[in-house]
Amino acid sequence: MNKVKEVIGVQLQSTSLFELLKVEEILHLYASFYPSHVDIERLIEEMLLTEKRKDRIKGLSGGQKQRLSIALALIHDPDIVFLDEPTTGLDPQARRTLWDIILRLKEQGKTVLLSTHYMDEAHVLCDRIGIMDQGDLIALDTPANLVKTLQSTSTIEFHLNNPPEKEWFMKMNGVEEVSIKDTFIQLYTDDLKLALTSLIGVSEEHNLNISDLQTRQSTLEDVFIHMTGRRLRES
Repeated sequence: MNKVKEVIGVQLQSTSLFELLKVEEILHLYASFYPSHVDIERLIEEMLLTEKRKDRIKGLSGGQKQRLSIALALIHDPDIVFLDEPTTGLDPQARRTLWDIILRLKEQGKTVLLSTHYMDEAHVLCDRIGIMDQGDLIALDTPANLVKTLQSTSTIEFHLNNPPEKEWFMKMNGVEEVSIKDTFIQLYTDDLKLALTSLIGVSEEHNLNISDLQTRQSTLEDVFIHMTGRRLRES
């Protein structure tokens, strides 16, 4: 078990730290738990905590605490790093800062196991993605291959009061898959021009009052919804 502890580092989503300690003090404390450790001054610099090294933990921002938590997980230079939703609750700038740190860990040859509810984050950071639903692993592949499982590269989204059944939309030219939630409709297609032209023609023929029409590329969130039948974080 001790051998395992030496090669893994863990950052939890919520970590209780000694808030009266200073940043450099808690790093030295954690370093004392292992036979060897990385250069602490360099680690502080890599985690962008140089200006906060003498500050007490209770005065750090959310993003700074998350970077400190990752630093503590890296103090003994592990080969495998577990990151549990490291960017949850952070503002966009703090999220991107952590993304850069995680990408550097990959460049250093470390294996990073990341859990996240942000599909854009998974797409940017991960080489392979596993999709979990109700505790079961229902898909495991590269981001590109997961998107390909939709058999469509583009999505047409719009709102329509009292929409017809799914089968009605499936008869339209170019439409591969359909998602209907209340008045929100999503049409998945490999031929955006053909499907959009068909939708416009059908809406004019049947006098459909379509609103908020937009198109976009299919994403990992579309894959998640397609496989689980629900949006992120819904119970």
